[in-house]
Order: sequence, then C-alpha cells, then structure tokens
Amino acid sequence: MSTERSLIGSVFERKTSTAQSLPSPRFAKAPGSGFPAVQHRSKSAFARAKEEEKSGINVRPTTAPPVVPARPVEQPQSRDLEVDSHIADDAIRQQISEENERRVANMTEEEREKERREVLEQLGSGASDLLERVRAARSRNTTKAPSIAEGILVQDEQAPEVSREIPIVPPLSGLAIRRNLSRVKSLEDFGKRAPPILVKSSTRPSSPSKASRQLRFAALTPADVYVYESAPVSPKRKAIALPPPPDAPDPSINCSSRKRPLSPASPKSDDRPPEEGTPEYIRRRYFPNVPADNPSPVLLRFDLTGAPIPADISATLPSHLGLHHHANGDHAGYTFDDIFLLSRSTVPAQRTMMLNILVGIARRIPELEGKEEELRKRILAAGLSAMNERGGVGVQAIEVVWECICAELDLAPAIMSILQVPDFLTQATELFIQAFLPPESLARLLSISNTIAESIMKTPRLLPALIQTFLLTPIPPPSDTPLPDPVALKCLIVLASSSRTNALALCEPADALLRFITMLPPTSPFPESLATNLLIETLRLYATLASYGLYSHIATSAASYFASFSRPLKVAWAGLVEAWTVCATDPHHTTPPHDILWSQVTNWGWGVEVLQLRQGISEGEAEVWASIWSASSAWLEGARVNGIRGGEGERAETLNTIQDGFIKGVEHGVVTASLEALRAELASIHATPLPEWCQRLQRIGMHARVLSSAVRLWLACTSIANTDVNTAAPLSTPPFNLPFTELSSFCASVVSHSLWSLVTGVEQAACKHLATFLAYFHRLSRHIPGTSPDLWVAQGVAILERQLPGEEEHAFQILEAILAVLTPQFLDAMAPPSIWEKGGWKVIKPFLDYAIRPNRDSYIAPSDDTPESIMRCTTIRLPSSSSISSVTDEHRPTGLPLRRVWLTSPVDHLLRSGSSPVFKALPSSWDASEADVVRMSLLFAKATQEIVVRYNLSQFALKRSEMVFACMKVFMLEHGQQQEYPSPATGDEEEVFRDLIVSKLMSDLLAPFTLGATSTSSLSSKLPDIDLEQASLPFLGSGTPFYQFYTDFLALYDAISFSHPIFASLLLPPLALTYPIDYRRILWADFAHVLRTVRTPVDQVIAGDLRDFLYPVEKGEMIGKYVGSLLQGSVDGFLRLVALHHVACNIWPDLRYEEVGAEQEDVAKKLLKLVVEKGDGRVVREVLRYRQVREEKVICPPACFETSGEWIADRAEFELRERLQGMFDG
Repeated sequence: MSTERSLIGSVFERKTSTAQSLPSPRFAKAPGSGFPAVQHRSKSAFARAKEEEKSGINVRPTTAPPVVPARPVEQPQSRDLEVDSHIADDAIRQQISEENERRVANMTEEEREKERREVLEQLGSGASDLLERVRAARSRNTTKAPSIAEGILVQDEQAPEVSREIPIVPPLSGLAIRRNLSRVKSLEDFGKRAPPILVKSSTRPSSPSKASRQLRFAALTPADVYVYESAPVSPKRKAIALPPPPDAPDPSINCSSRKRPLSPASPKSDDRPPEEGTPEYIRRRYFPNVPADNPSPVLLRFDLTGAPIPADISATLPSHLGLHHHANGDHAGYTFDDIFLLSRSTVPAQRTMMLNILVGIARRIPELEGKEEELRKRILAAGLSAMNERGGVGVQAIEVVWECICAELDLAPAIMSILQVPDFLTQATELFIQAFLPPESLARLLSISNTIAESIMKTPRLLPALIQTFLLTPIPPPSDTPLPDPVALKCLIVLASSSRTNALALCEPADALLRFITMLPPTSPFPESLATNLLIETLRLYATLASYGLYSHIATSAASYFASFSRPLKVAWAGLVEAWTVCATDPHHTTPPHDILWSQVTNWGWGVEVLQLRQGISEGEAEVWASIWSASSAWLEGARVNGIRGGEGERAETLNTIQDGFIKGVEHGVVTASLEALRAELASIHATPLPEWCQRLQRIGMHARVLSSAVRLWLACTSIANTDVNTAAPLSTPPFNLPFTELSSFCASVVSHSLWSLVTGVEQAACKHLATFLAYFHRLSRHIPGTSPDLWVAQGVAILERQLPGEEEHAFQILEAILAVLTPQFLDAMAPPSIWEKGGWKVIKPFLDYAIRPNRDSYIAPSDDTPESIMRCTTIRLPSSSSISSVTDEHRPTGLPLRRVWLTSPVDHLLRSGSSPVFKALPSSWDASEADVVRMSLLFAKATQEIVVRYNLSQFALKRSEMVFACMKVFMLEHGQQQEYPSPATGDEEEVFRDLIVSKLMSDLLAPFTLGATSTSSLSSKLPDIDLEQASLPFLGSGTPFYQFYTDFLALYDAISFSHPIFASLLLPPLALTYPIDYRRILWADFAHVLRTVRTPVDQVIAGDLRDFLYPVEKGEMIGKYVGSLLQGSVDGFLRLVALHHVACNIWPDLRYEEVGAEQEDVAKKLLKLVVEKGDGRVVREVLRYRQVREEKVICPPACFETSGEWIADRAEFELRERLQGMFDG
C-alpha cells in the first residue's frame, strides 16, 4: 500500500509570515445579522488612506505573499530568476502561437468557420476588439512584469491586458457638478485598479481554472454607467453626483421618472419562457390575468427614496447602489414584500431605511393607480407598529404616519382617533426642529379640522419650532442656511383662523413678523418673489387677527412703515384696511378696547387711499376690484356710525369717484363679466371632474365675492333713511347703476340650483360669498320698483334657507324682514284677530332664532366682518363635515343651512319643554301657552307655504310627509302630558288639537296634499315627496325609529281621539304599500278595534296617488285581516276600498296581472266561498262587482261597482254561479 500513489498529496503547514497584513477595518467587525456594517463616506478615499497609512493598521503589501505549493519547491529569491520566468513565458506564448497558425493553415474553410463561430459564442461580438487590446498590451509589456495599481502583482497569464497604461474609463468631468446623485467611490480609477476577482488570494493556493471558464474584460464607457438617484449617505451632507448622462435620451437613465409607465419589460418577440424569478415569470405564473403593461404590486420595485424602478432597468442597474440586499439579488430594488419584511428587521439601520422607503412610497401613492387602498393600510400599519421604537426607527416611523395622515385627509380623523395625539405631535416636533418635515405637510394637516389645530397649539415647542425654523432665519441670510418659507405663515393663518384662543396666542410672536414689512421687496435681503410672498402672507395674518378685534394696535405702532408702504399688493392691503376699519367703527368691540380709533383711520386717509387703488386696474383683475369695493363699503358703513351727518360727505365723495365707472366704465364691465362667468360655472358644475371640483368652487366663490361686494357698496351708498329693511318705499334714484334685471334673474336661478345639495363641510367655505351675495341682494330687492311684499317674502324664505354657517346675522335680518311683512293686515282673513293677542310673532321668535343659531357658544365669523362679529366670533373657519356629524344633541338643533322643517320648529321645543334650552332662556315677559305657540307656528308655516308655492319656489315648501309629521307632533303634545294651561277658546283644560284655530290651520295645511286636491291640480300636491321615516329623522334622530313613534301615535289615537277626523286621517299615510307590512299589521290586527272610528273618505286621504295603497296586490296574512274586517262591517270609506280591492284581486283572475298556480286557485275559491257564506249582501255584491284596471286611472266607489263588460260573463261562469246569478244581474 505504501508504494501506491495517494489520491491526496502531502499537506504542509504554511510558514507564518513575519509581516502578516491585518484585515481591513472595513470588514473587521461584521455584524451578527443583517447587512454588513455601513461604511459612511463622510471622508474621501484619499483621506482615509492617509489615516490608515499613519496608523499602520491597513498597510498594503508591496509584493505578493509567497504561496506554499503541495510539494516543497525552492522559491527563487533573485530578480534575475523572475525576469527569466517572464522570458520563458514569452517563449511559450510564441511556440503556442506558431502551432496555432499551422493548425489554422491546415484547416478547411468549413472548419475555420466552425471555430470562428465557437469563439464568438464564447467571447461575444466584441472578440476582435478584445484580441486587439490583448495584443497591444503584450507588445507594451514585453520588458516588464504586468502590475496592478498599489503594488499588487497579478501572477501568471490571468490578467495580462490590465495595466496602469490602459484606462478603461475616460476621465469623468461631471463628478462635482450634478447634485443629489451618489458617487461611486472607485469609479475614477476603475481602470487603474484590478477588480478583486482578478487578484489571487494570498491566504490559500489558487484553484486550477476550468477549461470551460472564460474570462473577458469589457471596455467601460460613460454610457455604461447608469445615473441613479440615491439617498444621501448622511443627513448633514449633500449627495455627490454621478457622471452626467449622455446627450441622447436613454430609457435606463433617471429611472425615477414617470414619463413612461411603470410596467414589466415588454415581452420579446421570441416565445422562450422567461427566466425564473423575473417579473415576467412571476406575472405569468401567479398573475396570469394581469396584462403585461399593468404592473401588480408584486412586480414593482423601489429604490431607497421610494421611487418605482421599471422592470427593464431593475435587472441592469449596478450593485453599488445598495438596491440588491434582498432575496432576489439579480434585480435592483425592493418589492413590497421585501420592504414590509425588512421593516420588521432586528437591525435598526435596516429597519430605518425600509421605513424611509415607505415614506417615499406614501408620497407617490396616487401614481400607483388601483393599489392605493391596499398600500395605504399596509404602510400605515408598518409606521404605527414602529412608533414606540427608540432612535432613528421611531423617528422614521413618525414620518411614515405623518405622511399617511397628510396624504389622505379623508382618513386623517380616523387615524388621529387611534393615536395619542399629544404624544404623536410631540414626537413630530423634533422632526420640525431638524427641518425633516416641511411646513407644507403641517398645512395639509391643519386643513382637516379645528380640533387638530387646537392640538397643535397645545403641543409644547411645536409653534416656536415652526416660527424659528422656517421664518426667523438669519438676516442677511448665509449661503448655507434655508430662506424663510411663506407656507409657514399660511400655517399661522390657519391656526389663527381656527379659534380666538389660538389667535390670542399668536399675537405675541406676530411682532417678529414685522421684519417682512420693514424690508419691502426692493430692499429686502431675500429674493424679490420670496419677499413679496412673505409680505402678502404677513398682511393676511394681521387681517386674520383683526377679524377677532385683535392686534389692531400695530396699525398705530408701525404707522410709519405702513405709511411708506408701496401698494403693489392691492388685494392683501385692501383686505387689511377693511379689517382695521371695521375695528375702528366701534372701538369698544376690539380686544383690548380702543385698540384703534376712528379718528386715526380718518387722519390716515384710508378711505381716499383705497379709492386711489382703482387706477390702472383692468376688467380682468376681478379679485382686486372686489377687495377695493369691500374696503370702501367698510369705510362708508363706519362713516354712517361715526361720521358727520351720518357720513353724508363720505358717501358723496365716494359716489363722485365711482358713479361713472358703474355706468359705462371698467366697474360696469367687471360686474357684467363676473355675472356671466358665474352663469357659465354653475351651468357646467355637474360635468366637473373630481380633480377640478375644488378649483371650480373657488372660481365660483371669487366671482360671487365680486357681485356681493358691488351690491354691498351700493347699499352703503344709500342714504341712512333707506337702510331700514322694513322700508316699503323704493329709492327715487339709485346711488349708481347695476344690472338689476340680470341680477334678479340670476338670483332666482341660484337659489334653485342643485349646487347647494352638493357642497358639504369645508366645501361650503367656497360658497359663503354666494350666500352673502343673496343676502345683500334681498336687501337691495326691496328698493327695486315692482317688488311686491309677498314676492319679497318669497325671496326671503328661499334665500334664508341658502345661508351657510357664519352668515347668521344675515339670516336674522332676513327673518326680521319676513315677520315685519306678515302683519295682520297682510294676512287678512288667513288668521282670526284673536291669534295676535299674545304678541303675535314674538311668541315664536325665540324658537326661530334658536333654529338659526342653536349653539350660542360658537360664533363663526361672516364673510364680511362687522363690529358685532369681531367681538363675538370664536372661529373664522367652517367646521368640517366629520366634526358636524360627530356632534350629538338630543334637541337636534338645525343651524345653518336651515332645513325646511325649521318653520315648525317651535312645536319640537314644546314636545321637549322640560329640557329645551329655549324655554330655559325665555324672558319673564313671555307668557304664551302651548296653544299660542302651536297657533303661531302653524300660521307661519301656512303663510310662507302659500307664498313660496305661488312664486314657483315649491322646493322651499314643506313636502307632504314633512307636513304630515308636523301635524302628528301637534297631536303628540298630549302623549304622557297634562295640559298646563286652560284653552283660550273654551277656558277648560283640553287637548291642543281640539282648539278650533289649531284644527282649522291643520286642515288648511293638509288640504293641498289630499287626493281630492290632486284631482284639482293643486301645486302643493305635485311636489316631490319623501317617506315619513326620512321626514322624521331631524326630530327623532337615528336612534328612534318612526315605527315606534307611529305605535305611540296609534295608541294615543285609541285613547283620546274620539274619532277626531284629522287625527284619523294621519293614521293612513303609513298604510301605503311602499312602507313595511308592520305598519299595516299593527292597525289591521293589533288595533283592529279602532277601524270603526276611521271613516276618512277617499278624497280626504293624504296621499299623492291612490295606487300606492292598491298595488302591488297583497297576499298572505293581510288578506285574512281584510276579509275579517269586511265580514264584521268594521270598515268604511277609504279603508273599505283598500280591503275590497285586495280581497277581490285575490279572487278574480281578471284583476290579477300574473299567472297563479293551482294552489292559489284553490285559495281563491275558498276565499269566495267564505265571503258568500259569511258576508252580508253589500259585501258580497261589492266583491263580485268590483272592477279596476291597473294601467288606467283608479275608479273610486261607487263607480268601481257599476262598470260592465265581458269580465262579468267570465265571473258568472265561476263556481256558485247559481247562487250569485242575481248579484251579477243586479
């Protein structure tokens, strides 16, 4: 065995080198899990090399370390032997070359072509260029050994063509020019340093190369280097640039661009199956139904900034960008599964990076069409799960959640409800201090609701951080510091608009913002556009504070700066002048009082100065005109209070300036253009795409403000004797001309427009100026010749229901005007004189006022400030729709916009008199009874109902179901109560509904909705209707079903009605077949004993169509109830018709409109037999002779029993014909 040759050679221990090189510190401490330790590039490669050289830690070897072979071989020590070895290598190469030439010469042409194809398959199409470079390299290196930069020798022939003299990449000139691009550390000297794979290891022998392994070196050019945006290596250091891209467009460059769709690579022309693991492979196997050009979330990959990477680029990007640290290392970028998996990593740095990617994805969610809902939930869940982590993970998680909240404002209230908002905002404060979060995100968050604004104001250090970081930057600004951001001022404006408390807190830092006013744009250290924007937002902030009567003293303290203020910013300046003028109108209403005086405003000459702003303004600058007219109106309104002779001189001076312009000048053109623009905008509102909805509403609001300011100026220019809304006499001559006819027709179309039902919540802010315009026009309309009192009332009712939150003062004025017109003389015979004995409308005025403003603690500022509003307003912003829906109140206060049922709201308070806030606040002089309140409420409803229907404003009148429910509530006043007051009619304690006046008013209100009125073409009977369940919601709320109310109503009828006809008629509407069967069952079965008392004629039934009670034909249990009532003779009138109809339709085939089976035929025979055997002659005759045709008009009794036709002969052939023959003949 000893003589046999061993398969394994002798093993020798390597000799220990005396100068063994230490491993690089870069890999000295590998982490236990996750990525290798990150090497930051805060220092250049040259600086790190110098430090390593000084410390001696990473000294590079100058010679290749010796390698011990399998058998002991004596190592040559002299350089001569080394040179001889190279000479021997050259001789071997020469010998091989000659042998190859001889073999090629002896080959045939076919053999040469075959060998050439094999070479090209192994080396590629660039084989000729490669061989030329190899040949050139050998010729230059015949006298010296090939070496690699930094002294590392390449042994043998493995890399003969790599040398210091052959640069693979030409010099790159754009490395220090482009920003925000990562720079490859070793790119500049790529051709001077051998790749690690080309350097033989000094720690182990080299393995013999396989014959099949081919090694080639590609020549790199700048076109082969992909420019790819990557995250900076450090938050404090800006990224360095990669080489610039070539001039020709390349789809592989700037892979973050969305100029082309994010889709997997287009399928190639061949039919070869895709490689396993590629996006196309995943799509074909797991998503076969997904089109190739529609990426699934699984197919998308993202870079470190959250930007999507197209699939055709993902497979070609270099690995130095940090995009290959996942399971499928052949493709750059991270899929959603990779990101969400690594976002739960135990390595903090890895987890932080993944959360940063999620921030970028959250910002781009709208670009990923069809995946928004799925991604939003998963991203938010990832952020919420990491919020409590320490360090960078927690900070990045806060940014993820913040981005989700700001990106999806509709879901923000729900997200905020599950967060601990104070802690969340405290953590976000740190991000603002470091400027990681932009003020734009805070502005979006503030737009959600006033509640979030309150939370932000209560967060410690958040407001100072916002002001200090984004506004109070150094002056003059250093080159390395950011400039002030006007968006931060917008945030302050929103915060101040949210509540008076916030505005008070912002008065203190407002002084620091004078820096943007003292340095106007020409002399400002900031760029002119930035300085202008800062100035505009500062003026807007001061105007917002002045809307609360706050901080107006700055007009006096900084008067010199405002006096020298150039006026290029006319809109902002005119708005501020208007707010300060309103504050000076009544100095007692400012905070603190006398903060600004009217004498100061007069001395500053703001009234004349505002009119001078008209110079040089064209018709296209409608917003500027609106601001000037509003400021002039505030000046004239203040002069009427504080000026000499009621401001007569100020009005004359203003009219001399503007009168000609409204006749044929620019002002006339502005009003006409805005009127036409509003018509066009409202006409196309329904065809507006959702992304353009808000912009269209803003344009509508802007043009409406132009018209409202023009009408307001017209009213301000009228004499003081004509400012009373109750004045009946029109003006002899108007102050200036307006297109009165066009304005009147436009208002008639606006009040009936469907826009009002489309806007909710914060969208109403854009329509506030439209509501204000309608209110001003109602005051103007009284002075237009030809406006009758009843027309003015009709306009007032319609416009009153279009007022929006914040316009309560206008609503009160309109209500006062309506009640002032509805005098006893005007109403005449509509109400008896005794109804006015207790004070007339004063009896219900407190209840109507409460309907307009139910919450006395909340006062929303109007569109145009008034001395009253600056003292009382608590907020300038409208409440969001989410906050409105979350408010619960057992009284269901109406508030603006008013519902139609506000006309009968006093009855609601009577039903809840024990807890009504109105009753608790009534003055001591109020001594009306329940009957008085009901009388005046019904009279008010009747008067307004008739007037609005007369002028074709029927949509503002009460619908049938609303009127029925209102009368039901009158009867329910007796439910569980005792009458506290003696009846004025009889002096006895009796029910309110028995009062003669109340009964007469209810009868008059219900008469237009009966079947008899329908046949006479009553306008009220043709109004579109809703069911009683919807009509009862404003009063009952969602917690009490109408069925419960109806049950109590029916029990009350059984107890106290004594067959009251109106009471009985109100039982019938829920019996329509459009309501559930429960309503019919409870009357016909549970309360069958009261059917004898309900004898309402058919023409007195409150319904729109009798068919609602007849079709579809009932079957089942209700037929037995109908037959029993007929046989007992307990029904008459309308109820008898209903019972006869359904019983006859279940018996006679000619009344049915559907095929029935044999079982149903047996039921019909038994039913007929029961009627014939048990019923009296009248019942039998009516069942046998009843006739209706469903497609024709319903025939009422007795005509429905007297018709004739072929159907009689068919029925005569029925069983029992011998006994019934006389009935058919009779």
